[in-house]
Amino acid sequence: MTMTTTQVSVTTTATLLCAANSMSQRVTVHNNENSQQVFIGDSGVTTSTGIHLDGKQERQITLNPGEGLWGVSANTNSVGVMIQKMG
Repeated sequence: MTMTTTQVSVTTTATLLCAANSMSQRVTVHNNENSQQVFIGDSGVTTSTGIHLDGKQERQITLNPGEGLWGVSANTNSVGVMIQKMG
């Protein structure tokens, strides 16, 4: 299992957090901000449709092969992303 970590600035337009891969991936997203929300979902994610992460909250998601993960916010926010390729 290969693991990578990075910091991503999430903006008011959908921002790629984890690119699609030919293998399944376990992705952990941590909202680094204290009070700003970040919303995660597919490439069309919005602040109305995404799964929200409150400040300092994290979420782990398993992506199937070919799926990517995106984020969006009402302001520019920093998130930590850990990706584990499975297989």
